[in-house]
Amino acid sequence: MSGTKYAMVLYRKLVREGAGIASGKALSGAIRQALDRQHPGGELYRKNWQLSLTVSPDDPNQQRLANNVHTDAESAFGTLCAFTPGDLQILIDANTAPGGSADVNELIAPAGNEFLKGMAYWLVVGDHCYIVQHVAVRTKAFEEYLTWFLRDAQAISAQGAIVLQTAFDAASVGGDLDNVQSIQIGGVVPETVEPADAKAPSAVMRTLAVDVRETLGRERPEFGKSMNILTELFGTIGAQEILAKVPSEAFLEVLVSIGYRAKRRKMDRSSMKDIATSLRNIDDGEVTVRSKDGRVRGNTVWLQQQMPFALHRPDGNLLDLEDARKQLMRVHRRFLEDGKIN
Repeated sequence: MSGTKYAMVLYRKLVREGAGIASGKALSGAIRQALDRQHPGGELYRKNWQLSLTVSPDDPNQQRLANNVHTDAESAFGTLCAFTPGDLQILIDANTAPGGSADVNELIAPAGNEFLKGMAYWLVVGDHCYIVQHVAVRTKAFEEYLTWFLRDAQAISAQGAIVLQTAFDAASVGGDLDNVQSIQIGGVVPETVEPADAKAPSAVMRTLAVDVRETLGRERPEFGKSMNILTELFGTIGAQEILAKVPSEAFLEVLVSIGYRAKRRKMDRSSMKDIATSLRNIDDGEVTVRSKDGRVRGNTVWLQQQMPFALHRPDGNLLDLEDARKQLMRVHRRFLEDGKIN
């Protein structure tokens, strides 16, 4: 009997505007159509996995492949694999004799094989998407891959682009998107944090957007994008100067708040949807939502669900594909039944 592991299932939904998908056709239908299209070479995409192989737009050395694809009248399921041809795997020799350092070597993949950098699992039902992402294969990679694949198979227009919108969990933010007052991005700049800081009796928190406040030794996450924000605002040299002036007993926190201020009590907040779309690929822990019912942080903001998955083998990490498909479909039906999606 296979073992079990828990993994987070992320929810996304297709933004139809600009997707280039024909009216009345869902994303899952477009994927199915693409697989059944004939490649200029004469074969169906579904019949030859190499036709579904492409390069990452961010790294031309990395290749991506939709694999293990299964479709039916309702859905499309598969994995998204990423690998770099000829890449080596680093191993540490646990049998190195005591004393000195353990031996570290690079392993060449067996002939005809490549080491995977990561593999994500995905299910598309209509325009609804469910993804178990990998640190090396995130939802942004899935968007990019679908855009390439559907264009290549001419299942969407040449200018079409697949954008997968996150959704706020209404139970967490106290209502739907209309209740969101502002979205805040930010965190502690990692270069200014030392282990002792978490235990300090007090530390000064400086923000770019608001004020100077006191905090009493609360644990705070670290976010690499905070340094990017500083650099955009003050330039590389200016950002380094700011970091250099942070007292040793303090840490620097960068916060950027996106929202609206208006004299009218009621206003159209439909533009907040566009802001949420722009933030869709930011890590959950970097986003704070301020709603009418207060502030909600991090991983309680986005619509997602922790689920148990059967493993392909008890001592491995790969999920059993049939169980993964069933569990992702179970999440979809649960969200429908709970009214979280429609």
